[in-house]
Amino acid sequence: MNQSVGFFNVTTKRFNQLSISELFETWILWDCNSHGVKGCNFNLNEMKEKLMKIYKTDRVFVYDQNQQVNYFPKTIVFHENNVGWSNHEVSLFLFLERYLPEMPQVKGMWILEPDAYFFGDLNLFLENTIKQYKPIKSSNYVHTLSNSGKAKGVDYMSLAIHPANPRHSYLSAKTFNLPNPHQKWEYVEYYSLRLLSSLKMLIENNVFTWGELFAGTVCKNTRWCNAIELSEYADPRALKGEFSYDLTAELFREVNCNKNHILRNRFAHRVSYEIQADPNLRKCD
Repeated sequence: MNQSVGFFNVTTKRFNQLSISELFETWILWDCNSHGVKGCNFNLNEMKEKLMKIYKTDRVFVYDQNQQVNYFPKTIVFHENNVGWSNHEVSLFLFLERYLPEMPQVKGMWILEPDAYFFGDLNLFLENTIKQYKPIKSSNYVHTLSNSGKAKGVDYMSLAIHPANPRHSYLSAKTFNLPNPHQKWEYVEYYSLRLLSSLKMLIENNVFTWGELFAGTVCKNTRWCNAIELSEYADPRALKGEFSYDLTAELFREVNCNKNHILRNRFAHRVSYEIQADPNLRKCD
């Protein structure tokens, strides 16, 4: 096992899709402040115990925005604007600080958002992808899809908030000498520990931004960092520039029941928790 897979607030069915593998270990990363909600109305340890029973595993990491801000105080700008979910990296640093000493063999980490649904064998996707890029010397960063054009003409300080859309704030090319902004969708990502270490150093120096731009831009402007784009696993509509859309229950059933559907063996984003958990949407005539 040389990699770890982290799910954010995922359904039990998807978690259980991933069988025990020699290539990766699966964890639940449970963000109590998901979607910008301020303040947790439950005890974190009690929630962890509850989730361990639900998922039938002890590989559960529960955290909140207070821990994130205590770790990196300047990231409070995300939480103050109700977008605490907009950066995966701080969550990963919290997780790795706690568990990496117990997993010295881990070389990198995959992150899958809960509303990114793979219409196929998720376990097989991860194993094949890991084998394809093994050893990971060839890729410090893997992501599903890029859309660099979306980042053109945007030049704000990392701590500034765009008056119209706070998600458009990002690393200032002029201030931080990063001339190539690189926007990508962050619902499926792989980080090498080397890249995470570089990102951590930047955040410690108050250089950070939204997840759609942070790792991709840093990697693109770092000589040793190589990125792999898994666009063949992305929704074709996203390839045309759509940021995301809500998959309907009807389409979810249609894809599950049609092995030749264009979305088979691809990720769709966004698929709600309710749709994923509805057993009736997996029944085919």
